[in-house]
Amino acid sequence: MPIQFPTLLQDSWNFIRNQLNFTFIGLGLLMLVQLLLFYFTPKLAIDPTTLTPEMLDKYARESLLASLPVLLISAIGILLHILLVLNIKSINNGQYHHFFQHIGTAFGRILPFIGLYILMSLPMSIGSVARVVGQAGGFSIIALPLMVTGIFIFVKWCLAGYVYLVEEPQKRVFETLAFTWQMSRGKMGILFLFCLLSYLFPTVITSLIGNIGGIGSVLSHIVAAFLSLFVTVFGFRFYQAYRQI
Repeated sequence: MPIQFPTLLQDSWNFIRNQLNFTFIGLGLLMLVQLLLFYFTPKLAIDPTTLTPEMLDKYARESLLASLPVLLISAIGILLHILLVLNIKSINNGQYHHFFQHIGTAFGRILPFIGLYILMSLPMSIGSVARVVGQAGGFSIIALPLMVTGIFIFVKWCLAGYVYLVEEPQKRVFETLAFTWQMSRGKMGILFLFCLLSYLFPTVITSLIGNIGGIGSVLSHIVAAFLSLFVTVFGFRFYQAYRQI
């Protein structure tokens, strides 16, 4: 049965409208995380290339300390994403009681979940680094194959997070990656379209709003919170349909 993306998008919107307790709490927490990131993200006020070695060392230490709150808030954001998926699963099974009923489970799965996404993103990150280094050193001929390979692997594994959180019995990290890879055979076109809708489209929208300047910078974080909630619901609905083909 082919996946009907318009139907999945409509179902996701209906889910958000109908599950008001889940939506209000989830959206409120996502907005809080986004606004905290906006507030605590260090603003680069100095060009590091103009600093002496002693000043550069001090600047590096200060930048590291300033980044610690961002790392903590980002970890909270990942925890919230896990909680959202577990809650959607409970709602789908008719077992939802309150938003924080899976908080213990979410804490227990956060480190493997982070490791999973590092493994998913690592090949594409290597390709990105090779592209930057290639442009600087004239070795861009190597960068393109690495970048294409990294994107291919990311698309193959793009549903690994849902596999890890939704499948029963729960799979280990490498079992999750192997299962996701096997399941993706012959379905790359569908997965690529899913990635465009779930990753590229929200990023473009928030970037366009953020480039307005002024209030647009704050508004982009609010929009990002809503899109994050919507994409999480959409991803769950997509995974349900994907498992049936």
